[in-house]
Amino acid sequence: MGMKLLDSTFFVMKRLGWVAAENRMFRHGDKVLVALSGGHASLSMLLALVHRQRKTPIDLEIIPYHVPDGVYGPPQEVEAVLREACGKMGLGLSIAEVPPETPTAPAAAHFAPVPHRQVLLDAAARLGACGIALGHTLEDRALGVLLPAVTEGRLVSVPEMEEVDVSEGKAVETGLANPTPPSTLRILRLLSHVEPEAVLRMARDEGLPILSRRVEGPLAELRAVIEKYLGAKSGPRIEKLRNLATSPDRVRDEYMA
Repeated sequence: MGMKLLDSTFFVMKRLGWVAAENRMFRHGDKVLVALSGGHASLSMLLALVHRQRKTPIDLEIIPYHVPDGVYGPPQEVEAVLREACGKMGLGLSIAEVPPETPTAPAAAHFAPVPHRQVLLDAAARLGACGIALGHTLEDRALGVLLPAVTEGRLVSVPEMEEVDVSEGKAVETGLANPTPPSTLRILRLLSHVEPEAVLRMARDEGLPILSRRVEGPLAELRAVIEKYLGAKSGPRIEKLRNLATSPDRVRDEYMA
């Protein structure tokens, strides 16, 4: 992770910068919570953001933040890996305090379901952050197919940026047709225009930790959503989605963040 950028890192950083500039995601002095799942994509996003920060006049305060859920292994082990990776970037790591829940399966003894979005929104509001940066996830890819059905045609794609109302102390998503409320948090999908293969290439080139998912996590839920909203429908994109949702190894290696 020297000063000279690798080609793969430069590519991801440029795409990230384009998305940020196109959507005016950052302003001088912004405090941004960077959600680290434990996967390689969120770490790659963090490193690309750090590099971009060094090359632009916009001064950001970057807060790496991890919500322990056991998806990538025992929380203590994942935390140690993330702390070391953040330390090499000159950053500290904040950890959410999530009450442990009783596991539902012996094979996932370290896994606990966590309402990640709400935990992140609450943390950002508490820390005074104005944005939450999210890495590329399988859910984001799937929503591109599922959104029209799930939202009855109101949304047809996953936006690069959302604004969430936190003016009353509880985060509530704002309707797209409503005016921007006075107190909002921005949800920033900085890797929304970067192919998963490019992110994985960057992670490997940079020597970032690449942890394997230990539990299916959202895959079971994704399969249920597919069947509920797509039923007997068919087509290349739908079949690809079904294949992904039933192939955790492929998802882990190629698509999961």
